[in-house]
Amino acid sequence: MEKLSLPRIHEDAYEKLSIRDPELDSDQGTVTPTVDTSSWSLCRHKRDNLISSLWLCVRVLFIATAVIACFASVWLIHLTSLELHQARFILEDVRSSSSSSSSDCSTESSPNSHSHSHETDGLSKSTLVPGFIPGGTLPVPGYGLVYNTTYCNGWADPEGAKLRGCVLDPSQGGWIHELCHDPALLAEWLKMPDFGWYHERKHRIPQDRLWAGDIPGGPLTELYTSQNFHIQHCKFVMRLRIKNGMRKNRGLGYIALDPGHMNHCVELLTAPKTDPKELTKVIFGTFGGGISGFGLASECYMPLL
Repeated sequence: MEKLSLPRIHEDAYEKLSIRDPELDSDQGTVTPTVDTSSWSLCRHKRDNLISSLWLCVRVLFIATAVIACFASVWLIHLTSLELHQARFILEDVRSSSSSSSSDCSTESSPNSHSHSHETDGLSKSTLVPGFIPGGTLPVPGYGLVYNTTYCNGWADPEGAKLRGCVLDPSQGGWIHELCHDPALLAEWLKMPDFGWYHERKHRIPQDRLWAGDIPGGPLTELYTSQNFHIQHCKFVMRLRIKNGMRKNRGLGYIALDPGHMNHCVELLTAPKTDPKELTKVIFGTFGGGISGFGLASECYMPLL
């Protein structure tokens, strides 16, 4: 039997390929594809930057809020101290005037003994509290109207107003019945230094002349004075309200009872930007005798006994 011999294959018959064969690295026919991670890294980097920026903003906002809260606390403390300072002055004024109130209470008469020629006709007297009249502008609990705003008529008839029991009280702005003012406070007001009064902002007018009711050009003349007059007016009206509010035989006028006017005075006395030297306009003739605002200033109310 004849043996067949296979041809011997030499090692040189095989071609050696390098590990970095260009064909294997090409896009065609590659065995192991490469993974592109650049997009994922970029997204992660942006996310980290966004989180860091948000955290920084939160920290800045927290610090800014703390600083604002600190300044607000200091400002509130400042405003509180100013209000306490004003309140202390008012309480001192009340103490100084309370000593004279006891003697006034023993000598002053009750309004029930006064006759009122200006009572409204046609109303049953049984429906009215004795001594009181209808038509009060202010619905003040515990108080009733005893003299309306036209009763005194002091700017037109000063001598007749005095005979009707009215007084010119510049601290309240004009004429009012004596039951709704306080003699001690009025005497103190008349001793105050001159506020500086001017007609047309250039003609100086003595203050004593105005306190006597002698106004150049008539009661409706526009006068100018310092804002300190306005400030002192509010102080005296508040003192009057406290003093007469604690007495049964003394009354209060419209100026002292009107909530709008009293709130205005509180704001004026507690406002830190109020300049006492600033000029303000005053028309004395508008106090009393009108139908609204300061025109009702001559109304006189007494407590219901």
